[in-house]
Amino acid sequence: MKLIYSLLLILCFNNLFSQTGEVIYIATPTKDDSKSQRLKERNEEVRLMSFSLKFNNEQSFFKKNKNVPIKKDRSAIASILLGSNVDLFQFSKQKKVIYISNINNKTYRVADTTKMNNWELYSISKTIENYKCY
Repeated sequence: MKLIYSLLLILCFNNLFSQTGEVIYIATPTKDDSKSQRLKERNEEVRLMSFSLKFNNEQSFFKKNKNVPIKKDRSAIASILLGSNVDLFQFSKQKKVIYISNINNKTYRVADTTKMNNWELYSISKTIENYKCY
């Protein structure tokens, strides 16, 4: 019984002192007065996209949320340009990024330790469209 209380106490302290959360992002294409139909179609696909970032003190997961594209080829190009064509797992203590890549119907797990070099975290805030961001 003492062991169960100890485990519960450890779990409570762990949750109390850890930061966890989820952020949902949307992308907004830059205003473009171009007459290019392809660009207009790609921008429309961008407006349909949203992204999720789930995180805690040690790791994070970033992915593009599923949506129904108007034109699949334009949507694929927009995803690549936004850098959201792969799901990213980041491990801050190991300074490692892992992503899954599909090439010729084969799935590869790619680990990259160069993407998180020289990262610095700051305790600053900024107001964006009347929302305070940290």
